[in-house]
Amino acid sequence: MSALDTTITDVSVYPDRARVVRRGTANLEPGLQKLEISQLPLALDPDSARVTARARAVRVKYPDGAHDVEAMWVEPDGSIQLVTKGTYGPMLRYLVARAALDHDTATAEPLERLATVPQRALGRMVTAAAISPNGQRVVIRTYTELFFFRRGQDRRLSDDGPPCWLGTLEPQGEGVAFLDDSTLVLTSEGVLGQPGPIHRVKC
Repeated sequence: MSALDTTITDVSVYPDRARVVRRGTANLEPGLQKLEISQLPLALDPDSARVTARARAVRVKYPDGAHDVEAMWVEPDGSIQLVTKGTYGPMLRYLVARAALDHDTATAEPLERLATVPQRALGRMVTAAAISPNGQRVVIRTYTELFFFRRGQDRRLSDDGPPCWLGTLEPQGEGVAFLDDSTLVLTSEGVLGQPGPIHRVKC
């Protein structure tokens, strides 16, 4: 755990509470990190604490032209993998190296063409992807299916069982994340004026 030195930059006083803004700077390595902030009041309500961080945009280019990409995950080393939607061709996988993210523009490196064939009529268009907490599994979702893969040390993906059929559970399903190595949370856009649902599934 790293210690983060902060200074108070703003204070707002209200009849029943006060809002205190502290700022600090930390250089973090890729992956999950913990920061310890000292000099906080003992009576601080943990639920009232908020943390924000500055983000920087990186423009990604593809060596073979523009692609429609909605699915990505962050590798344990901080690099990013991208999967094309398959709207106008095959589903392709690309890598953006961690070092390339230090620049304003990065070029994605082609990795492979997925064996899965896009089928618009079945809703088989890639909308999201995620990596498991232990880094060993990857899931790539479409509107109607979840495809699981084992992730090798060389970034290769190998099939990890049959697809999980979602059917019409989420007609506009756009998100997926691992809660643990076998449980996932799915999210969807709203349809016909209804709010977007959130589902928890095991496959």
